[in-house]
Amino acid sequence: MKKLGNFLVVVLLISVLSTNIAVAEEKKSTEPKKHKLLQRLIDEKNLEVHYLGHSYGLDGWALKGGEDGKTVQYVYTTPEGGLVLGLLFGPEGEIETTSQIRRMLGKMKEDKLASVTSSEKNNDKLDTTSNKNAKNTDIDTSQSLKNYREARKKIEEKYKETLKNKKSVKNKKSSKKSEKFYVETEKANWVALGNKNAPYIYIYMNPGCIHCKNYWNDIRNAVDKGNLQVRLIPFGKVDINRHAGAALLSVVDPKAAWDAYVKGNEKALDRSFAKKSAYKKIKKNTELFAKWGLPSSPFTVYHSPESGKIKIISGKPENTLLLLSEFLQ
Repeated sequence: MKKLGNFLVVVLLISVLSTNIAVAEEKKSTEPKKHKLLQRLIDEKNLEVHYLGHSYGLDGWALKGGEDGKTVQYVYTTPEGGLVLGLLFGPEGEIETTSQIRRMLGKMKEDKLASVTSSEKNNDKLDTTSNKNAKNTDIDTSQSLKNYREARKKIEEKYKETLKNKKSVKNKKSSKKSEKFYVETEKANWVALGNKNAPYIYIYMNPGCIHCKNYWNDIRNAVDKGNLQVRLIPFGKVDINRHAGAALLSVVDPKAAWDAYVKGNEKALDRSFAKKSAYKKIKKNTELFAKWGLPSSPFTVYHSPESGKIKIISGKPENTLLLLSEFLQ
């Protein structure tokens, strides 16, 4: 439960820090009536509450507070008056709470953006609109909507610009160690799993590494939905890593092969699939891993879709949802 608590803390903090809570407060009129025990808990502990929405017949709530002011818990209530604490999972094992948080963040950001855009427009016209009739008011509303759409377009273009800037990094002589490492990582021997147009991360991995397999299980759903592309860089000197890694670099469908291998089918990456040239690639990847003194596998490096900054994660992420939140907004 402690891990779950830490896991949930970071997720909700993202929503609190990146959105205007006042905007969310204006929407409370659309929320269902809170469970008596839930309301009492909120009042007694002075908790901050966010409605996650209705899914699978349950109303979801995120509670933030506690002694440190940061502890977070998720609560679901049933139409019959029941109350359940914890995460909500879908029929395929996916975390529905994750999707609810993503939708909540998106809605709150849109509401905030619309509110700010409308406010700025009204301030600009404060001295000139006092004597306008209803017809002119409609024109102002239309203009505000136009401003809102333009603002949304700028947000969408920001990510495209980030991708463009990443390509230019290759052509610049940078003294920053992280930039040099990222450039060499891009030139490593990797296989891409998932949507070719999705934002991507690089993962140095050993096929025989249980943490690498568990990592894949955590992010597979995001890859399957086309939200994330994973570029695996297999390396290692041990036979299982050399042979399976070379096979991964040789097979026609690396995603299907890796997926099957993780599920227990070792024949999916049998050494018979490995090409001779692939062993040379594995050796170069191993040398690159050693050159930079990377501590362990898996080792993740990527450009943040939001800021464009290079980020690294050593080992399997403790909070995978925090990583995915950068790609699922």
